[in-house]
Amino acid sequence: MNIELLIYAIIIIIIVYIIFKFVKKLIINTILGLLLLYGLNLTIFSANPIPINVITIIISALLGIPGVLALAILNYFNIL
Repeated sequence: MNIELLIYAIIIIIIVYIIFKFVKKLIINTILGLLLLYGLNLTIFSANPIPINVITIIISALLGIPGVLALAILNYFNIL
């Protein structure tokens, strides 16, 4: 058995595992962030809702719940 091929296979498996782990976290953050944005728009910010667009989705996906809270604070002070 060629040892170099085995080392390359192990490196590829590790890289794929790290990518899947990041994508899983990104999907979970996106779903939780959108649900929180939707819930905030229905309750607290029903008069002046937080816009759900590409930028707010990216912020909620990358930053998660702290990102949604930052969006809520910006919307509360009419900066968003």
